[in-house]
Amino acid sequence: MLVRAALALSLSLTALGWRTAGAETNMLLILDASNSMWGQTEGVAKIETAKDVLGGLLDELSPETNLALMLYGHRREGDCADIELVSPFGAGTRDGIRSAILGLTPRGKTPIAASLQAAADAFAGLEEEPNNSIVLISDGIESCGGDPCAAAGALVERNISLRVHVVGFDVDDEARAQLQCIADRGNGEYFDAANPEGFRSAVESAQQAAVAAPEPEPESEPTFTEYFRDDFDGPDLSDAWQIGNPDPDNFIVENGSLLAITSSTGSLAGENVRNLFSLTGTALPEGDWIASAKVDIAMQTAVETFYFGVRDGPDSMIMVQLLSAGDQYYGWKLILRLEKIGGGEVTTFDAEMASLGCNVCDADRMFRNFAATVPQPIEVRLVKEGRSFYAMAKLAGTDSPWVSTEKATTLRASGNLTFGTTQYGETAGETYVEVDEVKIEVPN
Repeated sequence: MLVRAALALSLSLTALGWRTAGAETNMLLILDASNSMWGQTEGVAKIETAKDVLGGLLDELSPETNLALMLYGHRREGDCADIELVSPFGAGTRDGIRSAILGLTPRGKTPIAASLQAAADAFAGLEEEPNNSIVLISDGIESCGGDPCAAAGALVERNISLRVHVVGFDVDDEARAQLQCIADRGNGEYFDAANPEGFRSAVESAQQAAVAAPEPEPESEPTFTEYFRDDFDGPDLSDAWQIGNPDPDNFIVENGSLLAITSSTGSLAGENVRNLFSLTGTALPEGDWIASAKVDIAMQTAVETFYFGVRDGPDSMIMVQLLSAGDQYYGWKLILRLEKIGGGEVTTFDAEMASLGCNVCDADRMFRNFAATVPQPIEVRLVKEGRSFYAMAKLAGTDSPWVSTEKATTLRASGNLTFGTTQYGETAGETYVEVDEVKIEVPN
């Protein structure tokens, strides 16, 4: 809900930007002239406040604004059809609109829904214009049995660039809720006014919202086409993969997953890591791409590492890493790391995915507690955009957001998509990893 408080009456129209329009605007002013506008605030009839404020503001309205005026309740008592487009777009002058407002005598009902329905015809031929707005001013609730919220929603569906802004003048809670709903369903804003000073400020704010350039449509999410996928559904590893330093006793493909075990210490910058799975049967695509893997890591040693990325040997790679780290003094973390090795230099960027604090505690017990709090599997991604790469990861089955690293830039990224697991420190235990899926996607 957006309810704007009254600004000081001493603020000038120019300071409020009344003369500034971001784009040519078609603005329909719908003014309540029902009998309730004879009600008073601070000893002044609301209709007199409206005449004074609106009559003066017309002098300051930008010439780039194409103005129209609609009234309801101004001619007959008890007539829910008493709605009149007094001045259509392009047909009236500012002086003519001012005269119509100054000559008002409130008499009738409050047919807000029917007025919004009639407004559709007022915008006929202007539906494709980029900046269409309604400013509805009312001092009460719908009194003719219509549904103004639904009418506002239908109007916006018919005229997608239209916004319905609403000024509520000295209204109770029930009317305020309905008027707020009209603004919400009409993609507009609601402005509340309790007295003449607040009314002037609210009308100025509504006009500001009307002439402001509409927010651009959000860019649609990019779509991708699958370039490669392996679900490990067969009894053996596909021929598309080549195994570096094979150790057949410590990996197996079964039940739709590749399972690997390691108790060796090392990194991909060395040559001693066993069971490095490289996609040699399918070259990485040209241009941008996303490579991803779904992995379940049985965290039980606090030194686990899963590698996934592009490797062209120990001196040239850009890899995503998932690693657990910590101790009984500082607690434990699951870290997402992007590591680039090339030209004799190593660049790393880290992002934290999960953590559990600790202060001199039982290390084994607390690490088990930490491991139990990390939902599995984890989806990891290596994203290539131009010459830049970054890592992303998300805990599966949760509402947690994607975690991303900073970007690393490389002028030449050659090699094969490679994954594997190792331990980065001495430990007596084993690291157990289950990979459910590896895929590569390219943008459409």
